[in-house]
Amino acid sequence: MDIGTGKVARADRERLPHFGLDLVDPDEPFGVTDFVRHALETLAACSSAGRPVILVGGTGLYLRAVGRGLPIGET
Repeated sequence: MDIGTGKVARADRERLPHFGLDLVDPDEPFGVTDFVRHALETLAACSSAGRPVILVGGTGLYLRAVGRGLPIGET
């Protein structure tokens, strides 16, 4: 969603890669389990490429789930 979300401007995204934007349509379910899976895959790819990562946005729950781990079930 481009309206009402505080999404980074396209010009800024072109200068510096951003991940995790526009992953699903607004009517599709996408919970913390999905977010963690996507984030961990992205973090692994960036690490393998020697790219530094800054994890921002979302809610505290989602950030903690990635940073500290969170027992999550299958979706």
